[in-house]
Amino acid sequence: MIFCNQKFAGKILNIRKHWEKRMKIKVIIEKGEDGYFVARCPSLKSCWSQGRTEEEALENIKEAIQLYLEPDEDLVENSNQKIFELAV
Repeated sequence: MIFCNQKFAGKILNIRKHWEKRMKIKVIIEKGEDGYFVARCPSLKSCWSQGRTEEEALENIKEAIQLYLEPDEDLVENSNQKIFELAV
């Protein structure tokens, strides 16, 4: 998760667009008991999705990963907390 103050939000969104093109994340797909394909991303806890086909499961987990990594624009810095930006 990326934390930033609002003046950097536009820059972070541009960086995120760049990352979407370059970041590679491993995904595991397994066939569930109900016949659906279950996709999960081990490096992002609680990031799961599913689909009727492997292709649909991959599309759905890609969207789930993008939403998982989306910056929280509601973060506000105040006297009790500071917001830092980290690049990893």
